[in-house]
Amino acid sequence: MNKIRLIITLVLLLLNQTKAYAAWTYVFCATSDGKDWYWLKDSYDNYVTISGQWRESPIVWGKYFKYMSVSETDYLSVNSQCHEGYVAQPANNKLSDWQRFRVYKPNGENYYAPGKYGEIIALG
Repeated sequence: MNKIRLIITLVLLLLNQTKAYAAWTYVFCATSDGKDWYWLKDSYDNYVTISGQWRESPIVWGKYFKYMSVSETDYLSVNSQCHEGYVAQPANNKLSDWQRFRVYKPNGENYYAPGKYGEIIALG
C-alpha cells in the first residue's frame, strides 16, 4: 500500500512540474493591450535579445501559458529601451504567441512584468 501511495505522489509531482529550458529570445515592445508593437533594435539596427529560461505554468487543467524567466537587471535594461507607454515582451519570431517576462530580483522575489499573454491549450 505504501508503494502505491509513493508512486501516486511521484506521478502527481511530475505532472505538476513547470517545464523549463535555458534560451535566449528576441524582445519586442508593445502596448499593454497588444494593439501596437515593434521589434526592439539597438543603435546599430540589430534586434535586441535577452537570455533566460522559457517556462510553462498551468492556468487550469489543460491550459497553460509560457513566460521567460529573466533577471531584474536584464529586464529593466531592455524595458527602459521601449518607447513610453510600451513594455518589453519576449518572442522567438513574429508568429510567436503572446508571452510575458517573469522577473527575478536579487533577493529571490519575483513578479510578472506587465504585458499581454495568450493561453495555450494542451492537446495531449
